[in-house]
Amino acid sequence: MKARRTYIVLALTFLMLVVLAYLTPKKISWTPTYGAAHKMPYGAYILFGQLRDIFPGSEIDQPDRGFYTFEENNFDTSSNYIIITDELQADDLDVRRMAAFATAGNNIFISAYALPQKLQDTLGIQLQNSLDLLPSDSAGYMTNFADPKIRTKEGYRFRHESLSFQIENADRHKVNHLVDDSSESGSIVMRDRIVLGKDAKENANFVKIPFGKGAFFIHTFPLAFTNY
Repeated sequence: MKARRTYIVLALTFLMLVVLAYLTPKKISWTPTYGAAHKMPYGAYILFGQLRDIFPGSEIDQPDRGFYTFEENNFDTSSNYIIITDELQADDLDVRRMAAFATAGNNIFISAYALPQKLQDTLGIQLQNSLDLLPSDSAGYMTNFADPKIRTKEGYRFRHESLSFQIENADRHKVNHLVDDSSESGSIVMRDRIVLGKDAKENANFVKIPFGKGAFFIHTFPLAFTNY
């Protein structure tokens, strides 16, 4: 009888531990990963799942190689390359390949807090930190569209974000031709850039930069594309 009672107590204890583990709230990870398969707040699972609706009829691919592996003068055209990350890691060769990719007629969308200086120089822009750490009672970071047709009165706020970056020279209309050592002509034509988004202080944080036959879309708030 004593042994049986012991087994019952152990079974009940185990059952209570299972129920307790099930009912205990799981710790949420706020680490930004921007991963297509990640369902935590700062993953990009929802965005990746919507890409076929955003680009109907398009082939969706997840390249696992850098731009430096792209064969120059052998690019597809009318493609969109999307990069969402905290900091874009790219060397000079990567930047040259990106420039050639856009020049051929493709679009490159980059949302990141930091870009390589070589890329900033190539595009004629400069990212600057425009906001220090927010106080605990702050309403958070606000971003909005520049086009009044889609701009909202309240904007879009992110309460967990503490830093923002603005794009200097984003609305400069006169841009010199930029030299690309890898091109035969020696120059790439950059047409007038277009400001697409601004922060609460009306600093540009999203800009389109026509580049050759394509364009770069530079955005400085990657958390906007996460699940949160």
